[in-house]
Amino acid sequence: MNTRRIGALLAALMVIGLAGEAFALDGYRDRKGMYYGLSLGGGSAKADTDGADSKLGIHLRGRVGGGINKHVTLDGELGWRYQSTDEDVGLGELTVTEQFLTMYVGGSFFVFDGLYVRAFGGLAHLIVSVDFDGGIINGYDDDSYTGLGMGAGLGYEFFASSDLAIGIGADVQQQIYDDASITQFNFGVSANWY
Repeated sequence: MNTRRIGALLAALMVIGLAGEAFALDGYRDRKGMYYGLSLGGGSAKADTDGADSKLGIHLRGRVGGGINKHVTLDGELGWRYQSTDEDVGLGELTVTEQFLTMYVGGSFFVFDGLYVRAFGGLAHLIVSVDFDGGIINGYDDDSYTGLGMGAGLGYEFFASSDLAIGIGADVQQQIYDDASITQFNFGVSANWY
């Protein structure tokens, strides 16, 4: 093989390699097709019962969905939120742990570039654990409740690479159970792969 053929073959491979990158970047901001993502954040939650305090917690969410066009995405979301408080009740210490499990269906509308509004709704499950440590007298109890949840949010998302979008957003959720209603204010950072 002579040097001209080797040079032509290397040039052709280089053009094909660069063309592959160009094809990947060609539609990287259209948000069409299937996507999946993760979100991590925190916020506060407060029940509507008398004397209830606002509690800080953390959350983790996973999302799978698809883009209808470059402005609208629909998805299913699984979420987990954890919050715990310790109180001194005189005879000992009381630890109340709450875990929220959510299964929502939602949609996002991209208003301008990466700015979006979001609405979602579905099922919410609350697990409450109470642990009393009084030295000689100890006790533990837990209970769970299932209800409905809905919410809305606002955020901004930008593409860090041809298929990875990083976002920051906030939302408010209203969860309705048999005996109480809980309002959550959340913020978080997300990563979505389109």
